[in-house]
Amino acid sequence: MKNPIRHLSTQLFLCLAVFLAGLNAVFAMDVNTASSIELQELRGVGPRRAEAIITYREKHGPFKTREDLLKIRGIGPHFLELNDKEIELPSATAKAKGDLAIN
Repeated sequence: MKNPIRHLSTQLFLCLAVFLAGLNAVFAMDVNTASSIELQELRGVGPRRAEAIITYREKHGPFKTREDLLKIRGIGPHFLELNDKEIELPSATAKAKGDLAIN
């Protein structure tokens, strides 16, 4: 006979895992404002790559497109594929809209 408490705890665990996996898709990251720790939540990003992203961003300004990330040494198309839904650029979009409104 199955233990009903164990069965229920297994179901709750699976629901929680599915919920947490879905959060990643819901909350995309703005790479123009993300900290080193936040950038490390992306697939394929450790402390060194996070710092490379921040250094590039500080030197060249905000990323305007996802493809701008390809200009960073060690980041290739596969990185963009892995993190397609996690990378967001709303700060660049807002700045561009603001620039258009001023002109």
